[in-house]
Amino acid sequence: MYKKIDDLNRLKRNGIKGIYKHWIYKSAIDYNLVANYLQKISFSIGDINKELENNNLGRKEIVFIIVVVNWIKESYNGVLSKIKEKIKEQFVSYYNNNEKLNKATKYFNAIRSYSVAHPMTTTRHKEYGFDGSFICVDLEIKGAFSLAFNLSFFDKNTKFYYLDYDGLHKDRNDSHKYFLTSYSEDYDRYEFFKYISFSLEDILDVARIYIDLLLKLDLFLSKIKRKDYK
Repeated sequence: MYKKIDDLNRLKRNGIKGIYKHWIYKSAIDYNLVANYLQKISFSIGDINKELENNNLGRKEIVFIIVVVNWIKESYNGVLSKIKEKIKEQFVSYYNNNEKLNKATKYFNAIRSYSVAHPMTTTRHKEYGFDGSFICVDLEIKGAFSLAFNLSFFDKNTKFYYLDYDGLHKDRNDSHKYFLTSYSEDYDRYEFFKYISFSLEDILDVARIYIDLLLKLDLFLSKIKRKDYK
């Protein structure tokens, strides 16, 4: 059972405004857009948590979760983009430049591109092994019936890799449940399957990291005063 994603209820703290202050935004339109971004994040959290009630997530559910986590990430970035530059720069200097966030973002952008957005043409994530060497043809689930997948576990020609925040590793990670079935022209001219495993928990943690950033932003904004930014 996967741990559910926390909701945004902590944004409402005894009537003290943070992210809901009007003056911190560039315009009234931007304030309204931020309200829409927050609603998008809230709905996305609900959608993910609904899927996590099922212990046996299939291909469609995994792809859906990846897409929705991206919505959370992009909505957070949308919120940040509407805040006045001086305020935004101060917050970013405190919170947005840390190793965990940077690794999580790069990891997620790589796996999203490879599994969902550009499975046949992912070339811009060399740090995570996706520089055009691999193409993704399917998503397999350990324990589910797939003759090709099950036989591959005993085939000496099959290569296993696993993906995490530190990059692509040439090894098998038996704790991973999900595998991206891949071919490679560079390795063997598309002759044998390659299996790249990943952890759904790593993907869910990306959502948690961005939601935590949003809460930190809200707290930061609750403490600043308008007179200091004139």
